[in-house]
Amino acid sequence: MSIRFRISLYLSIVLFIGFGILATVNSYTAYKKLEQEVVNGSEVTAERWTMEIKDYLNTGMGIIRGFRFPLLFDSPPRNKVILALQEILKVNESYFGARVAYEPNG
Repeated sequence: MSIRFRISLYLSIVLFIGFGILATVNSYTAYKKLEQEVVNGSEVTAERWTMEIKDYLNTGMGIIRGFRFPLLFDSPPRNKVILALQEILKVNESYFGARVAYEPNG
């Protein structure tokens, strides 16, 4: 083997190992940055969904509590109760079960 060939071979091996190490470090740092970005994004999404679900449940609880009070202490006539249930349905149609529970044959 000539001296030029050895120098070229050693130089190419050193460069290949250096590029390998550089690529590994670059991949690792990119992975860690992406992982942190995903964690931050998921926290923001979780907070947003928590607030939306909390708002949805609080609305339902407020409507139910407001509707429960007159039924416990006043006993309104049937047509007024049905009108109140229809107003609840205007707020959110998912509350239809309240009417079915109050008037199963309706």
